[in-house]
Amino acid sequence: MRFFLMVSASLVLIPSAQAQSFNCANARAPDEVAICEDGRLSRLDERLSRRFYRLRDGLYGPERARLDYTQSRWLDARHRCGFNRGCIAATYRARIAELPGG
Repeated sequence: MRFFLMVSASLVLIPSAQAQSFNCANARAPDEVAICEDGRLSRLDERLSRRFYRLRDGLYGPERARLDYTQSRWLDARHRCGFNRGCIAATYRARIAELPGG
């Protein structure tokens, strides 16, 4: 019984997991930690992820490579935000606006 209570208590102490495009259990970078802790950023991450993969699934060859490259550059920009949630949100909004398929 004591084991059950300890497990139950530990589950309550775990921050609620939002649905990110990455596993929050592996989040180490400041921007990823901020996204995992903030519901608004988590929703932006999911919105961008859905749009990106929907677009990517329809591309091949050089077009797909170009999209992957621009996404990689965008991730670099997001990482530079660190824990700055306003900066992270702005990078998401800008990237979402860049991608077709609104």
